[in-house]
Amino acid sequence: MPTAILINPYIYDFAACDLFAKPLSLIKLADWLARRGYDVIFWDLLNPLDKEITSFMKSNPRIKIGKRQKYSRGTFHSEICMKPDVLKNVPRHFRRYGANREYLEKLLKNVSFKPDIVCICITMTYWYLSAGEIVELVRGYFADAAFILGGNYIRLCNDHARKMFPDCILYNEQDFDNLKNYIHLREPDMNMKRLRLYENLVYMPLQTSTGCFNKCPYCASSILYPEMRQFEIAEVMDDFRFYQENYGNLDIAFYDDVLLHDFNTHLKIILEEILKTGYNAMMHTPNGLQVNLIDDNVAEWLKRANFGYIRLSLESSVPYWQKESDSKVDNTHFIDAVKALHKAGYEKDDIGVYLLIGLPGQKAKDVTEAVSFVKENGATARFSEYSPVPGTPYFRYEAEAFPQIVDEPLFQNCSLMAYRNREFDYETLEDLKRLL
Repeated sequence: MPTAILINPYIYDFAACDLFAKPLSLIKLADWLARRGYDVIFWDLLNPLDKEITSFMKSNPRIKIGKRQKYSRGTFHSEICMKPDVLKNVPRHFRRYGANREYLEKLLKNVSFKPDIVCICITMTYWYLSAGEIVELVRGYFADAAFILGGNYIRLCNDHARKMFPDCILYNEQDFDNLKNYIHLREPDMNMKRLRLYENLVYMPLQTSTGCFNKCPYCASSILYPEMRQFEIAEVMDDFRFYQENYGNLDIAFYDDVLLHDFNTHLKIILEEILKTGYNAMMHTPNGLQVNLIDDNVAEWLKRANFGYIRLSLESSVPYWQKESDSKVDNTHFIDAVKALHKAGYEKDDIGVYLLIGLPGQKAKDVTEAVSFVKENGATARFSEYSPVPGTPYFRYEAEAFPQIVDEPLFQNCSLMAYRNREFDYETLEDLKRLL
């Protein structure tokens, strides 16, 4: 039987938290390979709930152990590390989040077979450093394995990835079908039971669609998924039943970009089916909900299905920036959505509103105005710091002012917004945060 090791890397960053951070594509790939004849080992090196990782990290006094927080969120294990030379002038601590090289080496020493393939997912464009370490370390043990790298970094920074990983297969497809061009696959066994990849979970990751029908100039969703696709309701319910049967009545985190699209014929039916099972935990939306899709009916269903903390995408209250955001929302939409949520029983502290900060050309007063607008209308403002994403129109604007982002993805980090953008320097950013 062919064998595969799938790895979700630890990461290097200035800031990171566990806001329902599960490698959904890698989880799906594990089952996809298993159905096609592969014996799969799955290592999530970022998982703060992994007991073996936690025990190993506790032996090092320099490592800060992650903690669970309200609404199934939490922090990762972390350790302050030396910055790469290109980031040495950034006045912030650089950390490794998750496990470390020593823990991975411990895992590798216990592998009793030589894998045919090693698959590594690199989610953010500026997280490639740890993948480089992992490829080097794993290759030292399994030199004959084929290394397949995927994720947003590969799809958005393919030229950079070719330079960094010349001996790896860079898989930049939307689905897995074309893996047959690189590895041997059997006919799929669709009756095979799904893999139980995690020892324990505090929430189940569900996705009911991919892509987005909006084309915001700062977002890569339409690049990664040129067409929005909603999954069959039976497919979503199969995922739900798998997690419920294997892990119990967990919270649900929905990973959709536009969860409420065609609500009455899609999500409403899914929620009805879930509630019929006696489900009574909480539901969460780490990606913000589009406010123009929320009316009294939707708000009542969110409350009935026990969506705990509502996250809304407003981006800005300034009409110019709303038009720039593909005109997907205006202030009237927002006011009506918040009123509907209040009517359904949500309080101000239950409603968090994402506001983009640091857009090219944006002024601090635009952000101040947006924060006041959100508060005046009974919700809580939360900042989402802008990150320049390759392939988007705003990336080109940002590159004119800060050309380093083109050749070095490390500079694409949202945590460097104040380093790249003089309008939002560190002092201004701290002043704005005090308004929240």
